[in-house]
Amino acid sequence: MNSTQAIAKEVGINEAGVSKHFKIMYKAGVIRKRRDGNFINYIIEKKVIDRIPMDVYQYLNK
Repeated sequence: MNSTQAIAKEVGINEAGVSKHFKIMYKAGVIRKRRDGNFINYIIEKKVIDRIPMDVYQYLNK
């Protein structure tokens, strides 16, 4: 797990941008969060991620 600061540096956006993206992903159910003291750890919901290609395929074949 990385901090939002480390992720921001890695992807080339500011920390507020990372937090904003995480908020959107959390609302969409793609990630979940767990508090660890003063920090929040974000965990990827692998089952949701794995399902995305099938959902896109079904959407395109309507």
